[in-house]
Order: sequence, then structure tokens, then C-alpha cells
Amino acid sequence: MDDLVFLHGGRSPRCTAVVDKHFDGYCSLQFMAAGAVDLFYDREHQRLDGRWCWTAFPGPWIRFRRAEGCSSWDHRYVAIRGSQVVRWLADGLLCKGAQPAPTEAGFATDFDRLLALTARPDRWGRRRAANLLENLLLALADARAAGTGADPWLERVTEAVSAPEPYSVARIARDAGMAVSTLRRRFRQATGTSMHAHALACRIAQARRMLDDGVLPIKAISERLGYSDVSFFTKQFTRHVGVSPGAYRLTRVMSPPLHLLTDPDPSRRPATG
Repeated sequence: MDDLVFLHGGRSPRCTAVVDKHFDGYCSLQFMAAGAVDLFYDREHQRLDGRWCWTAFPGPWIRFRRAEGCSSWDHRYVAIRGSQVVRWLADGLLCKGAQPAPTEAGFATDFDRLLALTARPDRWGRRRAANLLENLLLALADARAAGTGADPWLERVTEAVSAPEPYSVARIARDAGMAVSTLRRRFRQATGTSMHAHALACRIAQARRMLDDGVLPIKAISERLGYSDVSFFTKQFTRHVGVSPGAYRLTRVMSPPLHLLTDPDPSRRPATG
């Protein structure tokens, strides 16, 4: 699942770390199994006691730390990025904010399994991790109050720019009842990325899947993705992935490594978010 990238994650049963930053270009799912935390989105403050989940995402300044009277908290988190994250945001599956975590013991167990799978170096581990993360998000969505869900305009816009066919920003804005500048601003606020960047990420993710299959020639793949020039497709793919489509296809003979990145600031581990 190349449209979902696991950046880093971890667990600290007695966490005392502080997160205080903007989240630039990625999101994270946070899970507290016990303890108490002060959570801030900009100036909006909420004290969380007990079992809670919350998300971190581009936009607001986000802070969380152990709450007064609490010595530590049991913390798990996973950080992610990619076009799949944008789709989850658009349909309301990855919900911005905090909510009580499911009380079943299996939720914490599944989160630990997720962290273990993201540490595996093979692509099947990555795909299983993506599947398990989606199941955790579905459990959270199921537990949320009725009425919490997608922004219809965002779903429509995301679907339009994710398709391989060329799209018109002016037409999408008109259909959404917004000015082009308003549409661009609201899309970035809602997803943390631009419409163009999301469209390109979706194309590259589809290209990777077709290259993985090993059936279609590269020229046919570029045409299916709406490129009229295979050399331009090759340049975009290489710039985005780091290798050419042909070289990428060759590497799929062996299982690709999962790029698990660690936070360079040791004082923030494992609560980097």
C-alpha cells in the first residue's frame, strides 16, 4: 500500500514527554491507555483522563503533556502520511480531535500489533499494518456519536482530483460553490496538502501498484494514468520516488524496505506524535 507511509511510532508505558509543535505534512493517531493529558489545539484546551484517542494533523499548533496530578501516562502512537491519509480525512474516517478510546482490551493489543508490523522490513508487513490501522480507525468511527462524518464537498473534491483523468480546478470550485482561492485554502486546511500534490501522490501510488503487478509496460501505465508523454511521467515518478519506473519495477523482485524514520530529537521520544 504505497499510498500510505508509516513514518514512526512507539509505546511508552510511563510517558512524561511533551509534544509542542506544528505537524507539517503528516498526521498521527495517539492512544492513551491510562493516565491524564492536557491537550491543546491552538488555544482550545481539553483535559483527557483515562482511555483516549486523538489525532495530530497539519494546521493548528498542537501540544500535549501529562496533566497536573498525573506522574505519567501510558502512550502509544503511529505517524503516517500519503494520499490514503487524505482520503481518510475526507471521508471522516481519520477524525480531527479527541474521543474516548474503545474499552475493549483488544484495541490496545491491536495497536501493539500495528507497531510491530510497521517495524517489519517486507511489503506484506506494511500492507498488514495498513489494514490493521484502518480497522482501528473503523472501530473509532463506529464508537463516535452519530452525525460525525465526512464533509460532502471534501469527499467530492478528493474523488475528482484522485482520478487519473485531467481535472479543472475552476469547475470543481464552481460545483462546490466556492471561489477557486477559497477551495484551495479549505482543501489545504482540511488535508494538510495542496490539491495538486494530492493528485500527484494518487497518480504515483497507482503507478507503483501497476509496476508491482509487472504486467503492463511503462508506456501503457503512463497512458492509463493520463500522461500523454511517457518521458514526463518518468521524470515525475523519479522525482517523487527517487528511482525511475524501470528501476522501481526491478526492485520489486525483492521485498522493499519500509522506511521507518525516527525523530531526531531524543527528548521527544516516544511522544513525538
